[in-house]
Amino acid sequence: MQKQCAHRNIVQKTVEGIIAAFSQLQPVLADRGKRRGSICRDGQIVKTYDAEIFRDAVTHLFALDHCGVGELVMRADEATAADSIAQDPEAGADVFMFANDTLTKMTDADALAKIGGKYREEIESTNSQEVLDSLIMDDYLYGVPFTTNTWFMFYDKSVFSEEDVQNLDTMLEKGKVSFPFTNSWYLPAFYLGNGCTLFGDGTDEEAGVDFGGENAVEVTDYLIDLINNPNFTVDADGSGIAGIRDGSINAMFTGSWDAAAIGEALGDNMGVKALPTYTLNGEEKQMLAYAGSKAIGVNPHSEYPVQAVELAIYLGSAEAQQLHYDLRSVVPCNTELLSSGDIASDELVKA
Repeated sequence: MQKQCAHRNIVQKTVEGIIAAFSQLQPVLADRGKRRGSICRDGQIVKTYDAEIFRDAVTHLFALDHCGVGELVMRADEATAADSIAQDPEAGADVFMFANDTLTKMTDADALAKIGGKYREEIESTNSQEVLDSLIMDDYLYGVPFTTNTWFMFYDKSVFSEEDVQNLDTMLEKGKVSFPFTNSWYLPAFYLGNGCTLFGDGTDEEAGVDFGGENAVEVTDYLIDLINNPNFTVDADGSGIAGIRDGSINAMFTGSWDAAAIGEALGDNMGVKALPTYTLNGEEKQMLAYAGSKAIGVNPHSEYPVQAVELAIYLGSAEAQQLHYDLRSVVPCNTELLSSGDIASDELVKA
């Protein structure tokens, strides 16, 4: 079948989420835009918050090699996909993005198709074992990874030195630090740093949660003091990024999805590193972040299973991950991309 066919566009009905996942697009090179049609309009660099630009680019590239793919429904908001699709998989999107920490919930609801055969081989050849393990259950692979899922500390280099950012308490002596204190994905970093455990090494559900005993009491006492520190503020409802923009916040904790917006606000003064230590009873304790992945899942109830898997594979491909990195600074997990010059030297990747 020729690549140039009359009806090659995938019809994607976005469900409340495409803007959330692919917003805040950054300028891209004009030559990249010329190759990718909708990214560059009339030969000019696009700077827009219109998520349809990214959607159109991805579907156009995919459709060039997949004529007649039929109608697929795609959902791009991984933050709510698990709750929505798990409730009624048969009515859910054909292809969707999800975070690996919802894997059990999604499989229990029969909302994720197993990825096998040549597709699994392709995924295994371009991802680390750690990323693969985050999407494997009972030896079955569920989903196509497109980024790692962890978080970092972003800071203003005009306020903090490289020495300052090694320790949170030192930073609080010099500037304003915002932290998502009420978010259960972030707060355990302090407890894990003092010997508390979550599912053993993080993969053993039977081990349960151990946030008790004297270790936890010590951390809780520290956190009470922390939240009363005048240079500490709780990041909620976007207050952290707003403070970075207006200068009232000098450091915040978030993932690569906010890197483009922070970079736009701080410019060359943007610094990023893995988590700092904090001082507990005179000893430095290393904050520890959860590490997982985000992936593209395929609904096992899709009317177009082959096309859905093909689209998922494309969305996790090196080309799509490169595009996602160019537009939103979302760190790829493709091992070849991670070793390439521009990406390998990125502060965010090195962190």
